[in-house]
Amino acid sequence: MERVNRRASRALKTPFEESDRQLLATRLSWWSNLEPIERLRMEELIRVFLVDKTIEGVFGYSPDDEVRMLIAAQACLLILGLDYGFYDDVSAIVVSPGVVVHRGSRRLDGGVVSDDHPTLAGQAMLHGPVLLVWDRVANDARHPERGHNVVFHEFAHKIDMRNGAADGLPPLTATLSERWRAQMPVLLARLRAGELMPVDAYAATNSAEFLAVVTEAFFVLPTELADAEPELYALLQAFYRQDPRARDGARRR
Repeated sequence: MERVNRRASRALKTPFEESDRQLLATRLSWWSNLEPIERLRMEELIRVFLVDKTIEGVFGYSPDDEVRMLIAAQACLLILGLDYGFYDDVSAIVVSPGVVVHRGSRRLDGGVVSDDHPTLAGQAMLHGPVLLVWDRVANDARHPERGHNVVFHEFAHKIDMRNGAADGLPPLTATLSERWRAQMPVLLARLRAGELMPVDAYAATNSAEFLAVVTEAFFVLPTELADAEPELYALLQAFYRQDPRARDGARRR
């Protein structure tokens, strides 16, 4: 595993609890379909994540070990094929028991500023924490067939922010960057034009939300995404260095 601090090094020497394996297998539909080497890597990432990142509650809520484990596992799935350093900007994870009302203005695509006050299921802040609403996290895990996952969504934003901005352009290799810049705007334009895609319409908000929403679909509904949008699936597969469709096939057999 890539370089980690001393606390993380000590965590890696601590065996992964069998009870945690059972929890993940029971609560996360994709866990049992990981390859053995992938599960080993995931267990390493989770142990490091849990000692490296603060997971704390608000409004009197105190996340227990199960909550922390389930959040960590889902966050770590996104970087299974990447470097742990992609989460260097994750200072903490703040967990609310229920929805949070967004205060202040929001900047939409094209420089438009909105002053509405929507409820939030999650929020990723540049150089700051990730906010997650536990009710939504738990519901997404129970119903993956709905195609939503707020943990995947918000941590995709943090990966996107790795280069200093939430712009739908995560750190890319030179070869992939050329493909990404050519194809992603076309795919976003098609969605905005009303073409059906197996993703939530919120993806049309801007390039950053497009990346976050299609990341949800990539990991939660990979077969549907690959069948409907093979170019988009191939781009995400090349970036995340994973093929969730193969795991999905194992689940459906």
